[in-house]
Amino acid sequence: MVQGGEMRKVDVIGSVRLVYYPMESDSTLIGMNVSETSLLNIFLENRKMKKMTMSPKSNGTLYPMLQRPPEKMKLDNFAWLDYIRPLNKEDIFLWRGKKAGQELKKSNRSAVPLPNHNLFNKKK
Repeated sequence: MVQGGEMRKVDVIGSVRLVYYPMESDSTLIGMNVSETSLLNIFLENRKMKKMTMSPKSNGTLYPMLQRPPEKMKLDNFAWLDYIRPLNKEDIFLWRGKKAGQELKKSNRSAVPLPNHNLFNKKK
């Protein structure tokens, strides 16, 4: 259990995709950000996010609130496991495992050919 105002760090490692809504200090929404990165660090204090960093670099788009594309508001291929989903913001700190046989399965993806792969071939 975390005591007092101790700062905690959560690392998300791998192919990270996120949709979030940055706010001004007065809680005014700035917009909707859709980003991808390979490492996300989230810093929590008193169970509230204080800061997050994406590294080594990220790519993303910040949409003004009135111009949010509906198709970007949810992550593609997101698996919503109803029986373990958080029911409120405090619930994210409780661990519930997946049921047997319902673990996420690794998918193997084949390499995608480069669009201009012939540019470097020697001409005969």
